[in-house]
Amino acid sequence: MSRQGSSAVASSHQVAFDDIRFSINVPDTSVKKAHPFASQAQKEKVILNNVSGVFRAGHLTAVMGASGAGKTSLLNVLAGQTDGGHTSGSIFANSSGMTGEQMRKQCGFVFQEDVILPTMTTREAIAMSATLRLGDSVSQQEKERRVEEMIDLLNLRKAADTMIGSPTLKGVSGGEKKRVAIAQEMLIEPAILFLDEPTSGLDSFTAYSVISILKDLAATGRTIIATIHQPSSEVFYLFDDVLFLAEGEVMYQGPTSKVVEYFDGRGYPCPEHFNPADHVFMSVLNNQEGTFDKGKGESNLERIKRLVSYWRESPEAKLIAHARANPPQAATELLSCKREKTKFMTQFCFLLGRETKNAKRNPLILRAKLGQTLILSLIIGLLYLNTKDKTGFAANQNRTGVLFFLVINQVMSSTMSILSIFAQDKMVFAREHGAGYYSLSAFFFSKIGVELPSQIVFPFTAATIIYWMVGLQASVSKYLILCVICILASLTGFSLGISLASFFSSLPVALAVTPVLLLPLMLFSGLFVNSAAIPAYFDWIKYLSPMKWGFEGLMKNEYEGLIIYDEQGVPTPGSVYVTQLGFDDGLDIWMTALIQILFVVVLICLSYLALYSIVNKNQRKSDIGPAHSKTGHVTPDAQEMVVVDVRG
Repeated sequence: MSRQGSSAVASSHQVAFDDIRFSINVPDTSVKKAHPFASQAQKEKVILNNVSGVFRAGHLTAVMGASGAGKTSLLNVLAGQTDGGHTSGSIFANSSGMTGEQMRKQCGFVFQEDVILPTMTTREAIAMSATLRLGDSVSQQEKERRVEEMIDLLNLRKAADTMIGSPTLKGVSGGEKKRVAIAQEMLIEPAILFLDEPTSGLDSFTAYSVISILKDLAATGRTIIATIHQPSSEVFYLFDDVLFLAEGEVMYQGPTSKVVEYFDGRGYPCPEHFNPADHVFMSVLNNQEGTFDKGKGESNLERIKRLVSYWRESPEAKLIAHARANPPQAATELLSCKREKTKFMTQFCFLLGRETKNAKRNPLILRAKLGQTLILSLIIGLLYLNTKDKTGFAANQNRTGVLFFLVINQVMSSTMSILSIFAQDKMVFAREHGAGYYSLSAFFFSKIGVELPSQIVFPFTAATIIYWMVGLQASVSKYLILCVICILASLTGFSLGISLASFFSSLPVALAVTPVLLLPLMLFSGLFVNSAAIPAYFDWIKYLSPMKWGFEGLMKNEYEGLIIYDEQGVPTPGSVYVTQLGFDDGLDIWMTALIQILFVVVLICLSYLALYSIVNKNQRKSDIGPAHSKTGHVTPDAQEMVVVDVRG
């Protein structure tokens, strides 16, 4: 099958942009030095300074520049992907003015960092895009056909059944992973495709292969724009056009074949047999401190400003301005990507199946949890073995200790285990949800559905082993109640872990905060300090401790109907001992269990709201426009031009 095969698009989209300005707020260190105790002042840092240009349809365009020149920022602004800062300017697709939201519907976007679930195979990753983004109206057979076509188109047949992999899991190569990301976007057939550093981290040959494929895709009529840092000469000449950025401004835009001639005319001839890209980076775009040319007596920044001003008045710049003012007229109707939302159940079932496969392909995680449960349970069982045969203070101490351990272990182990897992999954969710794969609710409830069995099986196993080894009351009903309370404690820890992972964007921060939160809750759970003796100003904290309610429920369950004997053999009802611990609040066991359920529901709801706020923030990305059409009229959806300030 030829690469052009059936991938041709019906409409070509020229992308033009006028006076794009993008800035962010950064700390003003000069104010801090002058006034050390003043609050942190902010100043505006301009990333893009009134950038104008055009990306021609059917052409592969490179956006190049030194680090910090604004390459990625320009791509993000044009594709409607910015999530902060101040943005203004106009974007056009052919003759139609576009907002950032409209551009997101028109284009595909491949990020520099490919965030794909490591345990998925190449075919599964591409099929996910087909299943979740082509809509329910497309038949399963057609989706499978398109997946196989895309595998052939991007030369992924040999790696089709290989897992994507991660630093700790062997998988596909970096070039293959990048092509998988491209295939996921190409499935929705975008007329415009943006790629941020598609050759980053790749060797020369792999980089050449990736760019060669992009050139073939551009030949089908698509508009493809890629940022690239410093390509080899072979890769450089694969690009049809190039846009050089320097200090947030345009230094040159036009055909790649004219680059050497243009800078030669500005006094910077490229040496023979020298990579033009290297020449431009070393001799023209270099913005490091110091003097570049002692003969000319100007610094690097002065040289950049001079060449930028030359560009504005050059004949080449006038040609670009003419192209912006005269877009293609052959196809004025803009075609959106073939991206359609699927039903909730389609999303939920797919994600549930994916998470199940992920768990099966990570058997070490399940084995580690099982091993942890069995080893700890046996240790505790042997430590408190046959407590029923003991009397006096030792018996009460052992019973109290083992019941406290059951609750604390379930809460803390569930919190810590799900915290790291969910924090990593949240990164995948943010990227896939932003690309329109699935809804928040489908991801959230499928994740809970996959994790729920382990939150029931492992606490039940631990409770069973410990209960009968320790020799707690030989009652089936009390045994079952203990199992239920242990499961609820595990679910509480699970919910708390998800909440912390949702609220904190950084996993190290979440891991640092978790012990600070759990230890006070454990302190007020009723073992280390008598619940009735807590000072009034701290008394409210115990009601916020899920461990307290689980521990209280287990204590009442075990000591109700139990006769305990002191060292002299004097019998005492177990309820007296429960009262002495300060658990005489009049609540039945089922009420303590109900409070635990309430904790689970509240924490799950808070987690959902935290993720919803992230989703909302991404949907309110800094929008450019609304833009005006080339005819001078405002497009139907447009209102006045606005500058949007969204906090990142």
